[in-house]
Amino acid sequence: MVHRENIDGSQGLSFLALAVASSDSYLPTPQATYELVYELTRNSGILEKQRALIESSGSKSYAPTSDTSPLRYLLGVSFFYNEKISGAGALDASRALKAIIREIESDGLHQPFSYQYREPP
Repeated sequence: MVHRENIDGSQGLSFLALAVASSDSYLPTPQATYELVYELTRNSGILEKQRALIESSGSKSYAPTSDTSPLRYLLGVSFFYNEKISGAGALDASRALKAIIREIESDGLHQPFSYQYREPP
């Protein structure tokens, strides 16, 4: 039997949002944080598809419009760094990573809001 939370991916999104939000407390080096943010940003199209899937499923608990949804948090982080990459004119992976490093070293990891894990209903 397939459970609904396995279909909408809400637990995976919660885990990923928590992993990004608390990355400085468990990743061994700043470089690991930069790479995590780079991969999140590089794969932001997948997050957009996940948002469409959740919206079409009618899930209320993890709706991307919720003020504290894990998907909203992840999209906020990836959008912020995508803007920085575009603003830097980075056209390849190396320059994109450098733009992310520069931003995180300057201002710390962007937090669109304080993400705190909550158990799914």
